[in-house]
Amino acid sequence: MNFLISFISEYGNKILYAITATFGGLILAHTKTLYKKVIDKRTKNAVIEASLKAVEQLYNDFPYEEKVEIACESIIADLDKRGVYISELEMRLIIKERMAKSNLNFTEEKK
Repeated sequence: MNFLISFISEYGNKILYAITATFGGLILAHTKTLYKKVIDKRTKNAVIEASLKAVEQLYNDFPYEEKVEIACESIIADLDKRGVYISELEMRLIIKERMAKSNLNFTEEKK
């Protein structure tokens, strides 16, 4: 019993500090990943919206598929510069969503 009391009095603060530092590090690491996800999502949405507006203004007379391909190339190039990865499927889904929300004349031709 005497040994346990002397051990806690000698090393208790150091052990408590190590446990607190470990939990603090874990919380900071998790916060960093969440922050990166939020910032990447905002960056993706901003780049896609800007690219869609630019393609609509510059290539107004092009067919729908060509507009989408030009927008995809532009989006991939811009996001690569910023170090943000986006999959082809995710990009096309966000493009469809943005086109539906905005008043862009990106409509598909009826066959």
